[in-house]
Amino acid sequence: MNTNEPVAVYTTQDLYEAEIVKNALQNEGIMCEIDGTNQGGFVELFVVRLVVRAADADRAREIIESHQRSASSELSEESSSDLTEE
Repeated sequence: MNTNEPVAVYTTQDLYEAEIVKNALQNEGIMCEIDGTNQGGFVELFVVRLVVRAADADRAREIIESHQRSASSELSEESSSDLTEE
C-alpha cells in the first residue's frame, strides 16, 4: 500500500463529532480530511469518514481511541458529580 494513499480511520453520522476528532488529529500533527459532507438532503443516511494518509493511520487510530477514552471519562466524572450534588 502506498503510504500517501487515503485511509478511513473513523466513521460517524455526527458532523460535529467528526470535526472534534479531526481537530484532535490535527493538533497531533496528522493531516486529516472529512469525506462525505456533500450528501445533500439524505440526512438519515448521512455518514462521514475521517481520512488520513496510510502512513498515519495506526497513530491516528491510537489518538482517536485515547480521545474517546478521555471524553468517556469526563462524562462519567460529570455524571457522578451531578449525583453527589443532589
